[in-house]
Formats: sequence, C-alpha cells, structure tokens
Amino acid sequence: MSVNRTLLALGVLAASMLVSCNRPIGLSGSDVHTAATQTTYCYVAEDTVLSGHVDWYQTGQINSYYDTCYDVIRRGHTDSAGLAHPRMNGFCTFEVPHFEPEGALACTLFYYQSAHSGSADLYVSWLNQIGVAPYDYVQVFWNAWSSSYEVASDNAQSDGWHAVPLSDWACRKIAAAGAKPYGDPLITGWRYTGSTSGTYADVVYRGANATYIKVVYED
Repeated sequence: MSVNRTLLALGVLAASMLVSCNRPIGLSGSDVHTAATQTTYCYVAEDTVLSGHVDWYQTGQINSYYDTCYDVIRRGHTDSAGLAHPRMNGFCTFEVPHFEPEGALACTLFYYQSAHSGSADLYVSWLNQIGVAPYDYVQVFWNAWSSSYEVASDNAQSDGWHAVPLSDWACRKIAAAGAKPYGDPLITGWRYTGSTSGTYADVVYRGANATYIKVVYED
C-alpha cells in the first residue's frame, strides 16, 4: 500500500471516530434530544382579598387585634411603649400555571417597591398552613412571621424594581405546582426581619407595576 493510501485510510478512521464520539452509542442522529428553553410566568391572583397585608396591634400584654388591608403588600414595624403598634406582615398569592419542566429550572421574583421608611429587609416565605380562600388572616399573619420555608430574601433599601432569585427549594415547589393538571396557587408571606420602630416598605402587586415570578425551564 502506498504512503498516500495509508494516510487516506488513517484520515477516514479518525473522522469516523470523531463522529462516533459526538453521538450517543445506540442512537441515530434523529433520536438525539436537545433540551429547549421555555419561559412561563406566575402572576398575582386577580381576587383582591388574596394579597395585601395584616397588621397586628398590641393594646396591652394580653389584649390585641388585627386589621387586614388589600391596597399594597406592606411589611414593617411601629413600636408604642414596647408593644407592636402595629407589626405588619404582607401576603401575596401567585397563580402557578400548568407546565412540564424536564430539566434545569430558574425562578426570579420581580417586584416594585413603591415606598419605604428605613431599611425594611425582605423575607418571603411559603405559607404552608394556609388553606384555600377565604383565608384566616390571623393565621396568615403568624404563618408569615414564623415560616421557615424560604422563597426569597432581599435587602430592598431602595424604591423601584427589584429582581430576586428564588431559592432552589422554591423552584422545586413551583415545579411541583406546575405539574398539576391546572397548576396550583403559591401563597407567600412577606415580612420585615428587623424591629426598628417606624420602618416599613410597600410593594405594588397589581396594575402597571404588578408583582410576578418569571420561570425559565428546560422541557
């Protein structure tokens, strides 16, 4: 065999090996699946009583009362003679649509802080003890205060738009909700992690600056 024929044979063998390394064994080229990136959104439920804030007023060491508002999601604390006057915990219900992720999942909370006093750090949690609407708003308040199921957190020192990545746990929770035939609601609590008197922050959850969650996934 001549030198040229030997070099040609070696070249064909190398090309064949290169192609086989780039294709899974046992699959034809048409069977290779490439994951596609998709995007879906979780919007705030239109029913106004499903989002807002619950304010707890201590009138003494024993007596207290609660007030529920639906204008904005508010978190914060005002002190009066060592008592909560009020402590404010927000709540927000997102509608998770049906979707079927098969690969990586990334979720981001977009919210618009419309007003604040002081630095009301944000802790968003899942309200796991709240049933279907109508909510027990006292239960909403205390579940928002004590829940350890972290959805997101932010220092939130300025007004305007904020984009906050959700925890891995929250992404899995959203994936589980989306796997249901019609999706499922995600009820979240919004609280201020500090206790400085006079500190509060408002978040818009409807209208032009409505709060939402963006979900990017592989199908």
